[in-house]
Amino acid sequence: QINNNSAYIVTNNHVIDGANEIRVKLHNKKQVKAKLVGKDEVTEIAVLKIENTKGIKAIQFANYSKVQTGDSVFAMGNPLGLQFANSVKSGIISASERTIDAETPGGNTKVSVLKTDAAINHGNSGGALIDINGNLVG
Repeated sequence: QINNNSAYIVTNNHVIDGANEIRVKLHNKKQVKAKLVGKDEVTEIAVLKIENTKGIKAIQFANYSKVQTGDSVFAMGNPLGLQFANSVKSGIISASERTIDAETPGGNTKVSVLKTDAAINHGNSGGALIDINGNLVG
């Protein structure tokens, strides 16, 4: 999401956990400092904020309720380290409308998840899972 010259970025919590400094590499290869504004260890999500976002476009979200088993998806990331930076793996949604139990400080809760057969390797964490229209699925 981009607001008033600031942008919010969602990634995996373990990607930034314990970092003294967080930097984000943009589509134009420019690196900018990011600030951690929130994280949830249960869902493994962290939200970062960057400034001076002129020229940056936010990705559109897919309609989660319309994502179906069999839909084509692409996993983007840096599997197995920077040697394979900006890799894309194709696959399908192999299961939708699934829930898993997650432990929270207040007890257990159900979390909705999608399952994909796209190869997700170490380093893909925090990367985008997009549909054939370029919309963010997960």
